[in-house]
Amino acid sequence: EIQSSIDKPGKLYSQFEQALTDLQIVASSRKRKRQSDPFSRKLQTSDFTMVGDHVGFVVRDDYAVFKIDTFEWPDEDQMSGKDFEEIWQGWNDLTNSAADAGVTRLIVDIIGNGGGNVDLGYALASFMYPDAQWADFSNTYDMVYSEAMDVYWNEVQPFFTSGLSDALGGTYSNATMLANEDPTMLVSKLNKTVGFLGALAEVNGDSSVSSAYETTKLILMSVQLRDPVSISVEEMTLLLNTITGLAGGSSPGQLNYFTFTGSSVPVPVELQRGGVTANYTSQFVFLQPNAFELSHIRNMEMEHPYQFNQYIVLADGNLVGSTANTFMTTVNEYSKSNPDPNLRLVSYGGSGKREDSAVSQFSGGFVGFADLSTLYVPDFLLIILASWFDGTPAGGKVDEILAAYDTTIPNPSYYNFMAPRFPVSEIYSAKTGQNSIPLEYVDQVPDNYIRQWPTSTSFSSPADLPGLYDLAAESFDDQTMDIGEGEQPSDPANKASPSGSSDTPGASPASTAKPSSSTAINNFSLLHVLLGGCVYLLALL
Repeated sequence: EIQSSIDKPGKLYSQFEQALTDLQIVASSRKRKRQSDPFSRKLQTSDFTMVGDHVGFVVRDDYAVFKIDTFEWPDEDQMSGKDFEEIWQGWNDLTNSAADAGVTRLIVDIIGNGGGNVDLGYALASFMYPDAQWADFSNTYDMVYSEAMDVYWNEVQPFFTSGLSDALGGTYSNATMLANEDPTMLVSKLNKTVGFLGALAEVNGDSSVSSAYETTKLILMSVQLRDPVSISVEEMTLLLNTITGLAGGSSPGQLNYFTFTGSSVPVPVELQRGGVTANYTSQFVFLQPNAFELSHIRNMEMEHPYQFNQYIVLADGNLVGSTANTFMTTVNEYSKSNPDPNLRLVSYGGSGKREDSAVSQFSGGFVGFADLSTLYVPDFLLIILASWFDGTPAGGKVDEILAAYDTTIPNPSYYNFMAPRFPVSEIYSAKTGQNSIPLEYVDQVPDNYIRQWPTSTSFSSPADLPGLYDLAAESFDDQTMDIGEGEQPSDPANKASPSGSSDTPGASPASTAKPSSSTAINNFSLLHVLLGGCVYLLALL
């Protein structure tokens, strides 16, 4: 029995093998019936009306498509707001064209969208639902509370904020006098400070560190030009404020996100995840009211903000990143309690089964780099201060905090080429509340599934998109079907494509379901058994 269980292929492998078999069947069917294959109609890139490089739309006879392949524009476009403007312009042009054509149904294509700026995902959601309020989209986030966070917020940050000044008697005059007692040592300390900040600028790359490095070099030059060599109170104040000021934006473990909470200090909360108890941060909100209000105001500038009464969000889950997932989850959650316009999730590809083929299923709220240089900023700054106040009460306090903090941060891996990037937070639905389970644990089963594996689905290679869009559009009217315990309507999915390649088994229990061909086979088998039983009883009689 043990050997048999070892030799038996696993469920995932079996599903993969079945998917390959199904794919071969579909491929051979397409060869035999190429003239009627929905994927035989090719879409040229020029068919899309493009707004920039990442947003495009097309209006057909009975539906329209809005395609966005990323939420990550170049840094300069993010700074200028060009990314938001291109999405807004694309949506505005789309609604105008759809209004002219009398089209009220829209497919939102996020195929291959790797994510990016979370605010852009929320902006697109607000364009789709103009009546939504900030509270409807204000999903909350948290992240694991580490020992480094604890030491940083309770010891390091308070010391940089006021602890150093307090240790020096509230003024830097005494520190200036102490530094000027030994001009040679003063120049040595300034050289060390410049060297430390230069090294930190190379490791961290933050502009504020580079600026501090240049400021310290200027102070060193000014001190060396004096005869005798000395540092003024103003220069000492500037130097120490520059060093301590760097710690404000150098929070370990991506803690800069906590500026969104209205509180500078996160509070650890004990939670269980997967049966493991750990401390998590207090929850915070990423979408700011002013950013949402901007989207809402720009929405009302459109001529046709309420153009669409049905939506489909389409993707296969492959390479769909965190922001795209947040967008999908947000509109899906909102539509459950606000079904006008109606929204359905439609996926394709994957394992060949609807329940395994989410439009997007991202394991967290958003991603971040495991940037150890952020962790090391306070460490470097404490070392610099230790060199300035060695042998003084302030120096003793610095040594104490440095020892406590230094033990909490890891050394970088010798083999790392760059900082790894992974999910750093969990996300909670604004609709179900902060006490609900994180959304990455919620299975986002699509309402409909297309049993096809198209590959040419990008702006640069769009050949498979017309057939895919046509098959997805068949899901628009599914919400009008009310399947209860009574008579069930026949399954139009069997007639979706002449090749028999469309398999849309319907919606989740909360939505609409459609009987599949397997259901019909099971019913037929049950009838066959019942008839066989009747014949057997008659034979006995």
